[in-house]
Amino acid sequence: MKKIIVMVALVTLAATSAFAGIQNTAHDLSGRGTGVDEICAFCHTPHSGGTQAPLWNRGNGPAVTQQYSSISMDATPGSGTSDAPLCLSCHDSATIDTLVITNTPNSKTYNPAGLTLNANADLGTDLSNDHPVGFDITTAGLEINATPANAPLFGAGNDVWCSSCHDVHNNTNAPFLIMTNTNSALCLDCHNK
Repeated sequence: MKKIIVMVALVTLAATSAFAGIQNTAHDLSGRGTGVDEICAFCHTPHSGGTQAPLWNRGNGPAVTQQYSSISMDATPGSGTSDAPLCLSCHDSATIDTLVITNTPNSKTYNPAGLTLNANADLGTDLSNDHPVGFDITTAGLEINATPANAPLFGAGNDVWCSSCHDVHNNTNAPFLIMTNTNSALCLDCHNK
């Protein structure tokens, strides 16, 4: 019984911290004329959630049509796992009016027409001019730090994901970076040149 109480307390604490980090940021889609006033509901649901992310309340976004490439990189971006389809479920340049949530909270009528996507957040599906994702960082052939401080944020098999650099629940270091990039600190966490 104690274990259950501790687990519930930890989950509640994590949810409260995520809620506080999202509130009044670009990821807070509540109260924008959609009919849904719950911050978490646009990505998560306690019932009938998908398996793409914890309690996922959305489908995957479109597939990436173009990946970053460079002659200095031995790895092939997109060959491994990535959370890009989750991110692209909003950031795919499609009109935000098509934002679909699987399980509308409290049987409310959901009207996505009130949402707009900031032009800077509109990535499209061509990621050739963005940081590469979906490859094993240890096979990249680049001069990288062997054990970046943020290594736990890499996906399966040391794959670089969007969330390797971005924390969707915390905008302390805009735009939702996991740490400051002052003097290229975030970049230099992995790259040693």
